[in-house]
Amino acid sequence: MLADRSKLLLAVVASAALAASAPSARAEDLWPDLSTPAKAIGGGEKDAAVIVGVQSYAAVAPVPGALQNADDWHAYLTGSLNVPLERVALLRDGEATRELIMDKVREAAAQVEPGGTLWFVFIGHGAPSKDGGDGLLVGWDAQQRADSLFARSLPQKELLSAIAAGKQERSVVLIDACFSGRTPEGQPLIKGLQPLILKAAGDPTQLASARTILLTAAHADQFAGPLPGQARPAFSYLTLGGLRGWAADGDRKVTAEGLIAYVGKALRALQTRQEPELASFSKGQSLRAGTEAGPDLGGIVRKLSPARAAKGSTDFQVSILPSVPT
Repeated sequence: MLADRSKLLLAVVASAALAASAPSARAEDLWPDLSTPAKAIGGGEKDAAVIVGVQSYAAVAPVPGALQNADDWHAYLTGSLNVPLERVALLRDGEATRELIMDKVREAAAQVEPGGTLWFVFIGHGAPSKDGGDGLLVGWDAQQRADSLFARSLPQKELLSAIAAGKQERSVVLIDACFSGRTPEGQPLIKGLQPLILKAAGDPTQLASARTILLTAAHADQFAGPLPGQARPAFSYLTLGGLRGWAADGDRKVTAEGLIAYVGKALRALQTRQEPELASFSKGQSLRAGTEAGPDLGGIVRKLSPARAAKGSTDFQVSILPSVPT
């Protein structure tokens, strides 16, 4: 009996060692690193930009990977498009208050030149306004109270109005947040607060100006989640990849429609719970983009499948075996 149990233990240990040595779907093996700027293509010399990344909120749930995504966008705009460094504001964590975001947006609107693009990227939490008529970009200092959430967050209408005041030819606004007022796990940002679903008045197509391309991470009743296999927001990562060339068509051009279609296809293939949205009144307009080849989405799905299957099952651990008598 003792010999049988010893053989069982040795077999389990050997199996665990074999599994540990086998190739795994490590995050760094799944997705390309976007921290190195893509090949310089220029064209952004007249542009201005504001990039906001909030990872560690003062009082509400964190957004893992938000800072890395924000840094990658900064590298792309300044290193690939050659947007003047002094015209690109990067607000990280504690800098992302309602007042400072608006100050930097007004500053960018004053700096952007005719014929240029005004970029705005927000990566963090979103919530519905008190009446459900607008979406809020949750400021870093929002507290665990409903009144603080509403007071310390930036209404989408106010943001888009300030952006529209510039002399730019167009604006590209990316919001990697959902307006459900919940975390990616479905938990309310504010305990005891029953989030509203945005009303029709909050439809982004009614908020964007004729010069604005508005890209949002999910429908109002969905959650903006992480990239499968990595702890970072999926939408802003995939959209940046799309601009680097992943979403290019046969003529190596990236349009707003093609960009959102690529991101939506990727999210559906990865079985996430979000569907990105586009509000644009300039149909077929080509965005400045690189020629970088995208990752093999099918290969990523295949690598993720075993990990997901294991996550959904009960792992057998050596530690739960009874001790072997000496």
